[in-house]
Parts: sequence; C-alpha cells; structure tokens
Amino acid sequence: MKYERGFIVPGIAQLAIIAIIVALIFGTKKLRMFGGDLGGMFKGIKDGFREAAQATEELAPEVREAIADVKAIHAQGQSFMPVRHTAVQDDYSYNNDEDPH
Repeated sequence: MKYERGFIVPGIAQLAIIAIIVALIFGTKKLRMFGGDLGGMFKGIKDGFREAAQATEELAPEVREAIADVKAIHAQGQSFMPVRHTAVQDDYSYNNDEDPH
C-alpha cells in the first residue's frame, strides 16, 4: 500500500484479496445480479442522455429561428410585450405603444 495525498491507495494484491472476501461473503450469483443491475442502470442513464441530445437537436432549428426573430424585433427598436386582456383578444402580440401594466 502506498500513501497518496493523505489517502491509502491499495495495490493490486490488496484489491484481489478484497474481491475474494466479497465473493465469499455475497456469493458469485448475487454479485452477477448486482453487476447486471448496475450495468442496466448505466445503460439507462446513457440512453436518457442520448434521447435528450436528440430532442435538443430536433428543437435547435426552432430555437434558432425564435432567437433570430427576437433579435430582429429588438434591432427595429420594438419589444415583445403582452397586450392587456380583452374579451376579443387574449393572446400576446407585438405592441410597442401600450403600457403593459
């Protein structure tokens, strides 16, 4: 064993002894089940990251278009402000003349 930054770092022989003791205590069948569960968990996490990346790539053109629209509106000196709620119109629109409050 060697000491590195105040921690004891076991060598290969010590790790092998620990692995044998753990195998004797839990049995190889339970260790295989644990390893399979652990591998399944990492696979699920990896698949989740892959799905998130695909969703981000699918939204990217829409987000870029929206950012370009906002920049164009800002460059014209306009701002995107909500219009007061009325019976006829209850959505948001581009309005530079009315006070939103």
